[in-house]
Parts: sequence; structure tokens; C-alpha cells
Amino acid sequence: MAVTGVVGQAADKILIIDYLTVDKALRGEGTGTWMLEQIKAWAVQEHGIRGIIIEAESGATASHKERIHFWERNGFVLTSYVHQYRMVPEPYQAMMLPLGEPGNVPDDGEALFRYINAFHRLAYRKG
Repeated sequence: MAVTGVVGQAADKILIIDYLTVDKALRGEGTGTWMLEQIKAWAVQEHGIRGIIIEAESGATASHKERIHFWERNGFVLTSYVHQYRMVPEPYQAMMLPLGEPGNVPDDGEALFRYINAFHRLAYRKG
């Protein structure tokens, strides 16, 4: 399952992957990487996306490290900025994947959360 959204102006079109999961029984078989490759191809070919951002729970447990490792194996870079939402107990960190030329997506975690928060405002607004 994947939930995605496009944010930003034409010059900085960024795809936010808000949620991506593979059933625990199917993990380790390349399904998540395959889904991500399909999303990347669609994003670039159909929408000219210049970068992809995800947010990952910030933590030191084995499951946190496993999630971060999945994204890193797929080219994402973990930023050091830790974001704490008011309504969610766990902190998050942004991860980014520039597509195309370097510098397409800012590597500043705080700046990346501005994109994430813009997506959340649009995706979860009432009415």
C-alpha cells in the first residue's frame, strides 16, 4: 500500500510518500523496492518530479533501524533534524531522494518538513 502526494511549484516538484508498507510475511523479497521503483518511474515520467521525500519515525529500536535501512538501501538520505508534531507522540526525521541533478531537493531536514507539512495540510483538511 502506498499513499503519495505532489507538492511544490513547477520548479521544485516534490513527491511525498506518506505511507508505504509491505505485509510482514512478504518483506525481504524485494516487493517494497519494486513498489518504490514503480512510484519513481511514474513520478518522473508523468509529473516531472525532481525529488521524493518521506518521513520516518525517529528511534533506536530494531524496527526503526530496519525501516531507515530500507529507505537508505533505496537511495534515500536521512537528515539529522528531528521533527516533533504536537498531536503525535513519536518524533520523525525526513529522508530525501533527489531525482536527476544534485540539489533538486534541499538536504535540510527542517526545510523538508515544510514540504511534508504542506502536504499534510492539503491531504488531511476537513471538508
